[in-house]
Amino acid sequence: MKLKWFVPTVLLMFGCAACDDNKDDEPAAEEHPEQGEVTAHDGLEWFESSIILLDGEGNFKDYLVGKVLDEATPGVVSVCVNSEQEASDMFLSWVAPDAEGNVAGGSNGSRVYTPVSENGLPQGTITYTPNPDNGDLAKVTFSDNLDIPNLREIRFIADVKWPDNDFSTSPYQVGDVVSLDTEVGRQNKNCSLEGTQKAVCIRESSKSQKGLILYISDKKFYIPGNRWYNENLVSKNLGTEIHKILCANWNTFVGYFKDADRTLLDNEYYWLSDRTDAALYIDRKGMNLKTGKVDWFDMLWKRPDWTKPYMLCKTF
Repeated sequence: MKLKWFVPTVLLMFGCAACDDNKDDEPAAEEHPEQGEVTAHDGLEWFESSIILLDGEGNFKDYLVGKVLDEATPGVVSVCVNSEQEASDMFLSWVAPDAEGNVAGGSNGSRVYTPVSENGLPQGTITYTPNPDNGDLAKVTFSDNLDIPNLREIRFIADVKWPDNDFSTSPYQVGDVVSLDTEVGRQNKNCSLEGTQKAVCIRESSKSQKGLILYISDKKFYIPGNRWYNENLVSKNLGTEIHKILCANWNTFVGYFKDADRTLLDNEYYWLSDRTDAALYIDRKGMNLKTGKVDWFDMLWKRPDWTKPYMLCKTF
């Protein structure tokens, strides 16, 4: 496998090297479970992070899908598709897991999605309209009470109408081993991840979406619940997208990562940014990349074996 050099673009982390200092003299655990499966999702957050790359604190980094073609209309994201059916399927793929019942069909193929919070409270409406009057294949609009930074409207544009000079070919192909020059930062003198790492291209870039390059660690770490790490971890939504990519051809990707001197684990959780902070506990979430299952782990009353591998991912 030929080693390629990657020009740094947008850095995101599914986890990072961390320290587990001050384990002594910890208070006894309260009556809070140590681990559990995540079954509820924030529908609006899930939809937003399907399109926009956010850091662990919810700050904008990049568009995962589409791009802003006209700087005079910020937040209007254009997505290149081949048909209205492809646009409809893409819209439905942004709906949170097990929330298909919150999508109502309308006239002329329109759809109205009502996302709900983790507590089941309605958050507004998101409307998919096929064949709008402006000549696009479809568009997505948001109710007035939904204020999503950097996302006001989504336009699905036919491939034949996409700007000719906007995209040529993907600079990396799936399976390419890419060298990442990273300098993530330090929490203290014992916590750092920097230097050159081998990673694998898991998704090629196209007119409609950014490509993804993934690095997985060969060590496991304890991830505390402080802000420094939260800013560098990413959501379970993007983890789910990576799970889908890997699971579609798992054994092949195992070989690709072996070429990068890494082992893709099928029986382990990888840290995510999603967490719940409370007075007596901090629950940090992790994902099994083979099954897509997400569990939470109590990080305040931590057990010695609450160590897990991490991932870095870059868009291109």
